[in-house]
Formats: sequence, structure tokens, C-alpha cells
Amino acid sequence: MLSSHPQPIRQGSINDSWVNFPPAPPPVSTPTSICVIGAGHVGTPHAIVAAKKCPRLKVTVVDDDPQKIAMWNGSVLPFYEPGMLEMLEDVRGVNLYFSTDVEAAIHESEIILVSVSTPIKDAGVGAGFAPNLMYWETVARRIAKVATSAKIIVERSTVPVKTASAMATNRVGAVHIQDREDEEDRSEEHTSELQ
Repeated sequence: MLSSHPQPIRQGSINDSWVNFPPAPPPVSTPTSICVIGAGHVGTPHAIVAAKKCPRLKVTVVDDDPQKIAMWNGSVLPFYEPGMLEMLEDVRGVNLYFSTDVEAAIHESEIILVSVSTPIKDAGVGAGFAPNLMYWETVARRIAKVATSAKIIVERSTVPVKTASAMATNRVGAVHIQDREDEEDRSEEHTSELQ
């Protein structure tokens, strides 16, 4: 029969490691707003699923291409994936929004998913096999310029390991930007020397 009273921990018992276990960290607040920079094949499906799975989360997809944003706000999508249109129709205008106002979305969001193109370099060191990070660098500088509060930045582009550290050097002023590399990107360790 199990007792409802906890048993005292005896010295030398298997539970000794728990006696001095550090206190739990303070609770983390649940984000209320994220933005996805890049309305392409990676960022937008992520945004649609996030909006569907987290109905209290405001998700804003932003892109500098007004034609692409107009397509996401309309009935003819830029590309097809099975089930995407139906899921999009459930959340668009409810908690999923598409916009060209990148600065407003950066300012408002607590988490930023960067999902921009990283084409293969066609010149210089790594030409023909290393990713060109010019779009990623532009976004990092834009976030640093606009952000007035701490942001969590998630890399959803295919980038080399250590890109988050390199992008953190692009900060401007006293804004603290916390970079978190996505697990998928960290697994590509073979690209770490290509920067």
C-alpha cells in the first residue's frame, strides 16, 4: 500500500542527487506574437501550421514582394501543398496575417523566424557550394535597426553552423538580440567552415 506521506531521504540513498537539486527556473512567458520574414516555401507553411496549432498566437508573415503578399491574401496561392489552402482559410485573418510592413512586424513580435533565400555563392570563397548569406545579413541588420526590445530569432533558412553568432555582431545600439539556431540547421555541421 502506498503512503500519502513522503518518505524521508536517508543519507547514502539513491536519492541523494536530488537533495541539492537547483530550484526550477522562473516560468517563461508564452509569446503572443511572432513574425516570419520570407513568404516562401519554408516560412509560410511554418506560419500556417503555427497559427492553426496555436490559436492565441498572432502570426504575421512579411515579405518585401507585394505581389507575393497579395497572392497569400487572395485565392491564388504562389505554390501548392496538399491541404495548405484549407488550413490557410481556417486561420487567415483570424490569427494569421500577411503584410509588406516588415518593420511593424519586427517591432511587434517577440519571436522572429527568418526564412529567406540562401542561394549557392557564384563567386568568391565557397563559390559553387557555400550558401550566400547576403539576404540573411540584410534581415539581421534590419531587425537590429528596428527592434526596440529583446527578440528571439530563429533561423529557418539553410545556413552554416555559427551563423547566429555571426549575425549577433550585426546588432546596432543597445538592443539585445537572442539568436537560437534551429535544430535542423545545426545538424549541417559540414558547412561550418564555409563562412
